[in-house]
Amino acid sequence: MTGAVIRLENISRVFDDTPHTVEALVNVSITVRPNEFVSIVGPSGCGKSTLLKIMAGLDDEYTGTAYVNGQDVRAVRPSVCLMPQRDLLMPWRSVLENVALPLELRGVPKAEREAQAARYFEEFGLSGFENAWPDTLSGGMRQRAALLRTFLCEGDVYLMDEPFAALDALTRYKMRVWLLDIWSRHKKAVVFVTHDIEEAVFLSDRVYVLSERPSTVADIIDVTLPRPRPRDIVETPAFVALRRAVRAALEREE
Repeated sequence: MTGAVIRLENISRVFDDTPHTVEALVNVSITVRPNEFVSIVGPSGCGKSTLLKIMAGLDDEYTGTAYVNGQDVRAVRPSVCLMPQRDLLMPWRSVLENVALPLELRGVPKAEREAQAARYFEEFGLSGFENAWPDTLSGGMRQRAALLRTFLCEGDVYLMDEPFAALDALTRYKMRVWLLDIWSRHKKAVVFVTHDIEEAVFLSDRVYVLSERPSTVADIIDVTLPRPRPRDIVETPAFVALRRAVRAALEREE
């Protein structure tokens, strides 16, 4: 599809370096357009994280083709930022030093990179915690710091692998509302892996539902809800219908 920032075509992945050969993905095709928010849901172990690694150029043991910004990820390292499930904040660095790591890796001098990172602390809900140690932060604040670090990678696409999975229900709810606010201001393409059906519908423009392993695309649900999305949209008939459609697609594959 023209204009796609990510295009996966007939991706298949077999893991044969284990005691038993595992066929993880079979002919999976996914398209992400500029500034879209796309979620991937599916059963545990169905290959969702593997798809993110393929998009990021971290796994090339697949068949099919994967393009980011029109370039084959096997030939050109893609301009993407990957945010894993764990925040991976380094306990011996301050929050500011952790967040500024992508700038450090690009060779930006210390004073400049910390000044640049500090400009976003208020927007990301971290103001006043620049010199705090990661262990003193709540789970939600750690994830905000991890997302800001991802944001400072300055890629065209964010790949997010269940970033809120370890949070309690209330914090998770608040974080997804906050994430939509950040996304609406900065408008990057996002691919978001989650097990939470409500989370996928609330955040996304489109939801890809994967089947049990060996995984295929069981369904593609277009989320036509208006933006911005208020918190109480989850109670509307349109939202409930979309949530049921995603659940039905998952249950068909059980």
